[in-house]
Amino acid sequence: MTEQRPTGKGALSTPRLVNVIRENLVERYPDLELMCPDAFEIVAPALAALHAAVNGRAAELSGDRDPAYFRDQIRGRRAFGATDEARLSVQAPTLMVPYYRPALIALAKVAPLEMAEMLGEVIQVVDEQLSTTRERLFEVQERAKAWRKA
Repeated sequence: MTEQRPTGKGALSTPRLVNVIRENLVERYPDLELMCPDAFEIVAPALAALHAAVNGRAAELSGDRDPAYFRDQIRGRRAFGATDEARLSVQAPTLMVPYYRPALIALAKVAPLEMAEMLGEVIQVVDEQLSTTRERLFEVQERAKAWRKA
C-alpha cells in the first residue's frame, strides 16, 4: 500500500489520516482485524492525534530512534509500544493527552465504575498540581508587584 505523505499545513486531514493509519495497522495486523476489529477504532485515531501533535517535531521527539522510524511508528507502520508511550509521556506530556483520549473514552463506555475510580485518583493529582501552580503564580505576581514598587 502506498501512503500519501503529509506535507506542510495542508497535510492529510484528520479523517483521511485516521484512514491511512487504520489501513497501515490492518496491513500489519491482519489477524487482529479478524479477532478484534474495534481495536483499530481506538488505535488509529490515537495515532492520528499523536501524528498531528508531533507534526514538525519528529527529530526532536524521536528519542533513541531514527526520526524516520518514529514517523513510521506514529503512522501505524511500525509498533508504537509501551516504552515509546512512557518516553513521550515524560518527554512531551501534553502531546500524549490527545493520544490517550480514544482509549480512555472506549474504556469509560465498557468499564465506567473502574474508570470513575481511576479518574478520581487522576483528578486528585490534577487538583494538587493546579494548586501548586496557583501558589507559584501568586508568588511571582507578588514579586513583580514588589519589583515595580521598588
